[in-house]
Amino acid sequence: MDKNKVYSMNQMADIGFDPLPYKMMEQEGEFKATLDFKRWGKKQNLVAYFSVEEIGKIVASTFWNREYLNLKEIPIGSKLIITFSRKGKTGNYLRKLQVLDSEGNVKETYE
Repeated sequence: MDKNKVYSMNQMADIGFDPLPYKMMEQEGEFKATLDFKRWGKKQNLVAYFSVEEIGKIVASTFWNREYLNLKEIPIGSKLIITFSRKGKTGNYLRKLQVLDSEGNVKETYE
């Protein structure tokens, strides 16, 4: 698997990545996470799959008008701090990404 690629739905199936264990984020706040996979959505969005410490597997979308929070450029397997905020009555959205270096320090932030 190419860690820098954003895959299509068909490519995701070909690789054998299983999205079924991933759920929408129900909590607000900052969370340590690993980027497990990323694919293109149907509505000019990038769908990202994360393993989040103490929560489990979650899925979130980012959109072109926010430059996909730079997820196009962040390699699969990267350690992150992800921030979710409430968006009206429709749920939470991915508001901010912080990329961590090998020592766990923030090296880049995208909002």
